[in-house]
Amino acid sequence: MTQLLSAIAHCHQRKIAHRDVKPENLLIDRMDLTDSEKLIVKVIDFGISTHFTPDQKLTLSIGTVSLLILPNCHFVYSHTMLLLK
Repeated sequence: MTQLLSAIAHCHQRKIAHRDVKPENLLIDRMDLTDSEKLIVKVIDFGISTHFTPDQKLTLSIGTVSLLILPNCHFVYSHTMLLLK
């Protein structure tokens, strides 16, 4: 989790919003070191990312619908769809 947040902060410091962070857009690489193994998290798929300015508010809803959090709505997650109750 620390590596993921660090990667997102790295993008934000460079004024880039990924806009579609989800498990499918993460790679985990195993790096064999001398005595131990270290896992490295890599963020991929910047296809819908955008540059932003510090005072800019991104208002366009974009990303994967099944992972969006809808305030004040109860929902059931299915592998193929999001069902609102």
